[in-house]
Amino acid sequence: VTIAPEVTSKTKCRDIMKLLSDSYGASHLGNLLLAYDGKKSAFAAGPLPFDSKEFIVNLTEQNGREREFKVTIKFAARKELDHLRFWLGDKTIPKRLSKHLMWFCENLLLQTLRYLRPTQMGLSLNIDMSARAFYEPKLLSEFVGEFLEREMSRPLSDQERIKVKRALKGVRVEVRRQNYKRRYKVQGLTAEPISQLNFIDETGATKTVVQYFREKYNVQLRFPALPAIQAGTDAKVTYLPMKICWVIPGQRYALKLNERQVTQFLRATCQRPKDREESIYNTMRHNKYNKDPLVSTDFEINVTELLTSIEARVLPPPPLRYHESGRSSEVNPSVGVWNMKDLKVINGGTVNYWAVINFSRQNEQAVGRFVLGHVLMCQTKGIVFNPRPLIKIYSAVPHNIEKALVDLQSQCSAQLAKIAPGHHLQMLFCHSP
Repeated sequence: VTIAPEVTSKTKCRDIMKLLSDSYGASHLGNLLLAYDGKKSAFAAGPLPFDSKEFIVNLTEQNGREREFKVTIKFAARKELDHLRFWLGDKTIPKRLSKHLMWFCENLLLQTLRYLRPTQMGLSLNIDMSARAFYEPKLLSEFVGEFLEREMSRPLSDQERIKVKRALKGVRVEVRRQNYKRRYKVQGLTAEPISQLNFIDETGATKTVVQYFREKYNVQLRFPALPAIQAGTDAKVTYLPMKICWVIPGQRYALKLNERQVTQFLRATCQRPKDREESIYNTMRHNKYNKDPLVSTDFEINVTELLTSIEARVLPPPPLRYHESGRSSEVNPSVGVWNMKDLKVINGGTVNYWAVINFSRQNEQAVGRFVLGHVLMCQTKGIVFNPRPLIKIYSAVPHNIEKALVDLQSQCSAQLAKIAPGHHLQMLFCHSP
């Protein structure tokens, strides 16, 4: 399958091929449905009435404009289903066919069954749940406010503008104004706020963005202190106020998540087995595989809505052995956990050379008592721990951590050269402010 002009979006490619199938299915495709992978391959349950043919498809895009595409479909190869039927019936597969069938099963129904796999039980549908961050569909001004965690009434500083520009680079937005909708890709941000950003309009007059929208569309823009986003090309730059731009849903968030976002992400994705099972059942009911003509009629595949059952057994957890001087020498974990209170490991490690660096405002006595508690705890667990640090507690301000660590390393190395040549610092306690 070749589409001209070239389209990089798989979603748009599938929209084009669906429109082609709906428009030319009866007249040119012999009423055969196409399983299209969104790239260069399409599969049919039987031979098409031609070896090569061009089709004209007029697709209406999101902005309401109609765009013409030329789609060329050429015969590439014939995949014999007899090989697949033989394997499914015999449950054994020759090595020379294994690679071919794996490729065949993964691509045959790629449009509908994305995780179809050949197994010893036959063809199996593997529904996996994955999660990743996406941009939330909302006004761009709201997104910037949440991203910077501040009000939008004040102008952005240069540092904030660079930060927002990096976050919005390449993001697709939609301008919504009365009966008008159009999509753009963010290329950058202006250095000036929209109240000071001048441009020459279609009449040749110089106006600010705020004046232009007030006079032409009778719209009083909020947040005039915010910069405008730049869209279009270098030859024809389009300035768009953030207040009229909506973030298009379904876009992956490529930036690093902050601590709050990570917490929310983990809370949303951490599911109990029963909840995950229910989500899989909901996916099956929503996709309605057996009601898809491509699956049930053309390829005559039936997908059961029940999870596969296999025989299994739960192995008891192995007992844990500890040192005989502790409360008990053997512990049996319960529900994957166990208590190490009053227990000693058999072969504990040895820590002879350690130090403490204090970046907090607490005095050395308080920090020393805190660290001593950890040392005693390690000793009770069977670790051979020297109770005296290599050097006295090193106090430093947290403004220059790197320099403080370099100085501490120099002092420790000098002390080790005197008392234990060839040895290194084994542990460092860092007391944060």
